[in-house]
Amino acid sequence: MDAGTATVHAAWTGAGELMRVSEAFRATAKTFTEVFRLQETFRDATATGGMNGTDFGTSQFADIFNASSAPVEPATRGEVPSQPRL
Repeated sequence: MDAGTATVHAAWTGAGELMRVSEAFRATAKTFTEVFRLQETFRDATATGGMNGTDFGTSQFADIFNASSAPVEPATRGEVPSQPRL
């Protein structure tokens, strides 16, 4: 079934300071331990948008962010994985 097409417009405008978050955490099970790294940058924003000529107005809550995460090093139980450098 074809749902048709729509014309959508949206815009975000950043406001305030950038906030950077870096963290590392360890997941442990009976047979392995895995260390994860997470890095994020975000800031408050306002967002506006609409669809097919209908304006949705300005959002009350919005943000702009960039995030990345990755496992650093899996290890079998008993080994100690190296600490990630953030």
